[in-house]
Amino acid sequence: MVLVRSVIRIAVRCCFLVLLASSSFAYQQFEFVREMGEAGKKAPQRLLNEPRALALAIDRIYIADSDAQRVVVLDLSGQIIQSWGKRGDQEGQFKYPSGIALDEQGSVYVVDGDNGRIQVFDGKGVFLRSFGSRGSGPKQFSDPGGISIARGLVYIADAGNGRIQVLTPGGIFLGQITLSDKKDPMRSPVDVAVDGQGRIMVLDAGANKVRVFDAGGEQVLSFGSSGKGAEGFDRPQGLAVDDYGNIYVADTGNLKIKKFDPQGKLLGSVGSEGLGPGQFIKPSGIKVDREAKIHLLDSGKHTLQVFTSEKGVGEPLGRVSPLASVALTKEMSGEVVALAVDKRLWGISGDSIAAITVAGGRKIGTRGSDPGMLKNPRGIAVDISGNFWVADTGNDRLQKFNREGSLLQVIGRGGSKEGEFNSPSAVALTLKGNIVVADTGNRRVQVFSAKGLFLGAFGRSGGQKGQFAEPVALAVDGSENIYVVDRGNNRIAKYDHSGALQWEAGKAGRLDGEFKDPESIVLSSDGEVYVLDGGNARVQVFDREGKFLRKFGNEGRGPGEFRSPAGL
Repeated sequence: MVLVRSVIRIAVRCCFLVLLASSSFAYQQFEFVREMGEAGKKAPQRLLNEPRALALAIDRIYIADSDAQRVVVLDLSGQIIQSWGKRGDQEGQFKYPSGIALDEQGSVYVVDGDNGRIQVFDGKGVFLRSFGSRGSGPKQFSDPGGISIARGLVYIADAGNGRIQVLTPGGIFLGQITLSDKKDPMRSPVDVAVDGQGRIMVLDAGANKVRVFDAGGEQVLSFGSSGKGAEGFDRPQGLAVDDYGNIYVADTGNLKIKKFDPQGKLLGSVGSEGLGPGQFIKPSGIKVDREAKIHLLDSGKHTLQVFTSEKGVGEPLGRVSPLASVALTKEMSGEVVALAVDKRLWGISGDSIAAITVAGGRKIGTRGSDPGMLKNPRGIAVDISGNFWVADTGNDRLQKFNREGSLLQVIGRGGSKEGEFNSPSAVALTLKGNIVVADTGNRRVQVFSAKGLFLGAFGRSGGQKGQFAEPVALAVDGSENIYVVDRGNNRIAKYDHSGALQWEAGKAGRLDGEFKDPESIVLSSDGEVYVLDGGNARVQVFDREGKFLRKFGNEGRGPGEFRSPAGL
């Protein structure tokens, strides 16, 4: 790390106003505030060489200075207070750093572009860890660029592979966002941002478009086209979103900053070619702070310019709590044993507390045996109407609640006959609305209609094919196939919608594809099966035919490590 004092010229033009006119909306106003660095100054005297990306903290600005192979930290007046890095492939060295972001703890994530990895540092530049390599597989990168951290997830624009990769802060691959439409594929995503409602904004420079995805990775909006017009783009390189959901694009080829509302309507633009205030040579990285100040890097001019802009109308968008808060919420007086997702995250506790939403920590239910009360519930699922189903394990029944916590339906009672339960521990829903229940104590799986009508059951006690020792978790795919985790037999199994066995995988052990007390199972949208191998403190990944693919995690307290994992 290098501590440097640098005297720079900050051009302040308080009277420099840019008015944005359009026949369809009122004038908007941007005001030039200052410029950090000196255009035209030769290296190595420059404050910035080829600044590519930036991240904003309360009192400082972190910049990925690509040509200098370093991270530069400025105070708000533009003085360098710190820098670190040099060219190389060792820890703390870079080859064309192309993206940078900060997490809630102040750690600095740097996209080390030509090394195909992400390096993580503390706020003082001390190396913490790295993950990733060059390639096209999970957690591999080809020409990676922008990075965004939101809700405890890391989003990385993997331009060369035409996708956004989603990882944990520890580098565990969770999935990817891409497009399979041959008429409009994801061509070259160079930057990514996430708004306060969880929408994922992607700048696809290859298509000259901004693409907007919901939290589940489905494209819900796209706008822009190739061109020099007001709403056209020419090789854009930077993307940002403000607290009101407005979207900002550094339109590199057109030498402009363009601002859009959350629906993609153009609100205005600023910029022209030149070396003066509000003029650009090669605009690149862009970020907007909480005061709606726009910070724009110009890698051709070697400067950082700051503008003010009008704030959004109304209140800022609400922000979703990070997923980690489900284990920290004070409303739960017991361990979290199951999770379900429906725009919000729901958790279930095996103690006297019932289902809660993470955002707000609202509790539903109390301990007891009367209808609407719960006793050691172990499973939860959310239907398409937003109602949720709870496997009320201690009461040998299934209960359905609406979002407000009102009881809607009760299925079952204690026993071993059709429609009766013995410690049911998991519930899953099919696309048709049928309800699948792991009837753990009876060593079987039961299926019901949405109205609670018994449809069928499969499995019986034993260790042979098609038998169960302790079925504890379920998942259902889009073809109504049912995946069962049999903890007692240390295996997983796949059944079709009629209950016919398709395959089984696993046995007791620690080798790849073997289990020790598996606990949970989920299916990804790209056809992979994730199994929480609790006793081995890891997650194993299989394809839909039961073939082992990979694993991650081990026992411990560090990033990517687990202690007594219970739900996936």
